[in-house]
Amino acid sequence: METLMLFVETTAQEQRRDLCRWVERFVDEGRRVFVWTGSTMSAQQLDGLLWSFSKQSFVPHRIVADPADGESAPEPVLIGWVLPSHGRLHVLVCDETPDLGAAPPCDVIVHFVPMDDPLKREESRRLWTAAKEMGYAVRHVPKEPAPSSGNTTRRVPSP
Repeated sequence: METLMLFVETTAQEQRRDLCRWVERFVDEGRRVFVWTGSTMSAQQLDGLLWSFSKQSFVPHRIVADPADGESAPEPVLIGWVLPSHGRLHVLVCDETPDLGAAPPCDVIVHFVPMDDPLKREESRRLWTAAKEMGYAVRHVPKEPAPSSGNTTRRVPSP
């Protein structure tokens, strides 16, 4: 099965809120999600944000030190700083730039591109090239414009 890698435009300030929206979208579709953070501190920050980012919903999640500990967890979202070493993931959402060579097989990988950070944008360009060389199907997801003043909801683009 081919891996789809999404390169989602965002800003440095909105990256984590966008991450939560994408996670919520995948959970609504019935998919299990692993959020890779790169550090325990980032995992704890995302844990707090997933509790509070939306007043309308709650995304069931759990922090795991070892991804194997979460394999039988009832929560559809696991947050960790160590990538799973076996099995296939439905969705891998990356808070940091992933090492694709260390990533487990996935149906979908989501990478956020902070368009207001030139270094991160360049890093994302290199990641795009690496993903294509590894045979991933890559897709660019442009940033949606901010909602108009009369519309306070923001629709997450379809993956």
